[in-house]
Amino acid sequence: MTLPFETIILSNLQKNDEYTRKVLPSIKDEYFLEESYKIIFNRIKDYLDKYDSLPSLVSLEIDIDKQTLTENVHKNIHSVVNDIKQYSEDVDINWLIDETETFCQDRSLYIALTEAISISNGDDKHISKTSIPKLLEDALSVSFKPNIGHDYQRDAHSRFLSYINKPEKIPFLLRSLNNITDGGVERKTINALLGGTGGGKTMLMCHLAADYIKQGYNILYVTMEMSESKIARRIDANILDVGLKDLSNLKEHQYLTTFQNKVGSKQYGTLKIVEYPNGSAHAGHFLNLLKEFQLKEKFVPDIIFIDYLNICASSRLKRSETSYSYVKSITEELRALAQKTNTVVWTATQANRGAINSTDLDLTSTSESMGSTYTFDFFLGLVATEELVKLNQILCIQLKNRYDDVFNISKFVLGVDRSKMRFYDLTTQSTYKQAQVSASVSSAQQTSSKKFSINTQNTP
Repeated sequence: MTLPFETIILSNLQKNDEYTRKVLPSIKDEYFLEESYKIIFNRIKDYLDKYDSLPSLVSLEIDIDKQTLTENVHKNIHSVVNDIKQYSEDVDINWLIDETETFCQDRSLYIALTEAISISNGDDKHISKTSIPKLLEDALSVSFKPNIGHDYQRDAHSRFLSYINKPEKIPFLLRSLNNITDGGVERKTINALLGGTGGGKTMLMCHLAADYIKQGYNILYVTMEMSESKIARRIDANILDVGLKDLSNLKEHQYLTTFQNKVGSKQYGTLKIVEYPNGSAHAGHFLNLLKEFQLKEKFVPDIIFIDYLNICASSRLKRSETSYSYVKSITEELRALAQKTNTVVWTATQANRGAINSTDLDLTSTSESMGSTYTFDFFLGLVATEELVKLNQILCIQLKNRYDDVFNISKFVLGVDRSKMRFYDLTTQSTYKQAQVSASVSSAQQTSSKKFSINTQNTP
């Protein structure tokens, strides 16, 4: 008698400990189409979870008899249990695991296709059609291949290779930022800027976006505060070398000619700018957006800008949670987005009220949730005091750095051309002496060359 493969699976789950511990974490009850199979599967799983051992057939039957089920379901269950009793054939465990994996993959794909058709027909009003690619991707990713971490003894060779093969870096065009990050940022990371309102966070993100596309990288810029056109205008000012106010005075042919001369003849990366209402979008929305771009336009970003962290939503928590937990959750979700998509994520967060103009920013200067700082890979504070603004400069303070020593050049100054939304390296810049910032505006105007000294030695 040839038994259904579901019966063979259940029989081995009930008696084969090695098989059960390898495949059970990947099998779902929904893969069994008949109710009787689902019930037996769940009873075996519950027994193993509770007693850390496989159930005998007697205990399995007693457990099932306690369930409130229809007579017909009881009859079908006992029929399956009798088949399990009679099944005694020993099979190669490797073959059985492979066949079980194929079974799970087929059922997972069937379920996803059925759900996709339902969504496409509009039967489920709560799920967008843009979720269909993710459904199919998850179904096709079902695998029994374990990923159980790094084995210190066994993986010594691969570990050594990781030491000599440096990770891929996405460099800056600003020498100062390359100096403190050992050549740039890395994929699967989240990097953040800290500053007060009007402190230059969005300006620096727009500058970085412009620099990245000049190097041929693809950029997705998500804005939840400014409109798409305002972000594009800032990047235009940077790339086209035209002041923000002057852009409005250009004739159409002047703008298009300038754009063609600056961008059209170069191998620039692609830039997409997408606006979401304040507080309405979370990492799940961004992931679906990326799937839609890839499906419809074959666009895959290297770097994602989220402007900015505190006005994102969380996909896991409700806004009724404390701001500490809520913003921390948003940060973790955005870092997971970077990991899933093999991208660099850049975002920004607000400095608290007491730190807005302080030249002593530290991790505690972060507003709403210091919990987010635990997740950042790179965290840079921006300070724009009145004295610095008059000098067209901005103070940068390293707050966290997983790429290099955070205490190496802990403070430095960048030049700023606000009309063109552009930052630049100062000729001999590498550090900034904190003690020289505390003087008054009038004193800064009289002795600015002494007060804002820039040297090539590390800060004491």
